[in-house]
Amino acid sequence: MQKSFLLLLLVGGLPAAAQTSFQVGPLAGATRSSVHYGDSQPYADLATSYRTGFEAGLLGSWQRGHLAFQPAVLFAQRGYRSSYVIVPSPGTLPPSSQANTTRLNYLTLPLNLAYIQQPNGQGFQVFAGPYISCLVGGHYHSEYDFYTLGGEYEGQVVAGDHNPATTGKTDVYSKRWDVGLQAGLGYQYRALLLQVGYSLGLRNLAATIPGYPAGTTVTTTPSYNRGFQVSLAYLFGPKA
Repeated sequence: MQKSFLLLLLVGGLPAAAQTSFQVGPLAGATRSSVHYGDSQPYADLATSYRTGFEAGLLGSWQRGHLAFQPAVLFAQRGYRSSYVIVPSPGTLPPSSQANTTRLNYLTLPLNLAYIQQPNGQGFQVFAGPYISCLVGGHYHSEYDFYTLGGEYEGQVVAGDHNPATTGKTDVYSKRWDVGLQAGLGYQYRALLLQVGYSLGLRNLAATIPGYPAGTTVTTTPSYNRGFQVSLAYLFGPKA
C-alpha cells in the first residue's frame, strides 16, 4: 500500500510530456507592397509607393509545446507604384514625367517558426522565417508626358532573367524566383488565427537588357520586393 502510494505520488508529480499537434486550414488576407531600388535609383527624383493586393491559400501548423512550424502555400499579389520627373536645363525643353503601376502575381511558400504564448496554441505568437516565391505573371500600366508628347500604354510582366527587348513588344521582365525573410505577430482564438507580418526580399529581381555592341547585356537598376501582410486563417484539427 505504501509503495503504491509513493509510486502514484511520484508519477503524479512528473510534468506531462509535451504533445505534438497538427492543424491546417484556409487563409485569406491583404497585402500592401512596394519595391526598393537599393543604393542607386534610375532617376534622382524617382518616387515609389505602396499598392494593395490580396493573398489566399493554405496554412499548416505543427506545434510541440510553445514552438510551432508554420508552412503555407499562397497565391500572393505584390506590386508597386512609381513616378519620376525629368527637368531639363532652364530655357530648353519643358519637364517630362512618367507614372507606373505594376502588379506582380506570385506563388509563395513561407516557412515560419513561431513561439506561441500557450502550449495549446491559443494566445499571442511571434513568428519569423524564410520564404520563396515564383512569379506567375503580372501587369503594368504607364502614363507619360514627354516634353510635348503625352499618352499611356500597358503590358504584361513576364518571368525571365533577360529582357530580349523585342521590337513592337510592350512586355517587361522580372526574375522568376524571389527569396527573402519575413517576421510578424499573431493571435489565435479557438480556430481563428490572425497574423500581421512584413516581408523583406533579398534577391535582385531586375532582368538584364540587350547592350551595345550586339550580344552583350546591360544590368538594370537592382530592385527588391518589400511588403506588409495581414491574414486570417481558420485552422482545423486538434490543439496541442
